[in-house]
Amino acid sequence: MRKNLVNLRKASNLTQRGIAETLGITKQQYQRLESGKSDGSIKVWLALAEVFHTTIDHLLEQADEVKTAQLNCTKISKKSQPARSAGG
Repeated sequence: MRKNLVNLRKASNLTQRGIAETLGITKQQYQRLESGKSDGSIKVWLALAEVFHTTIDHLLEQADEVKTAQLNCTKISKKSQPARSAGG
């Protein structure tokens, strides 16, 4: 789920239908954007960024996936570090 997109919409007191109408897409298409089931077009994301006065990166951020990716990178970097010798 794209939590930033959902949170911004709710904080703005907008409905999914209202945003969809503003963007010229169906409510179902917008629901798929929020849920992460659809990537949508760059045109739609640019319009959303303008509506919410933010960046596309912020809108697309999926907190759970970002945390998982960061954890995976940390694990990989720890594994790739050479072992230190006791005499070091």
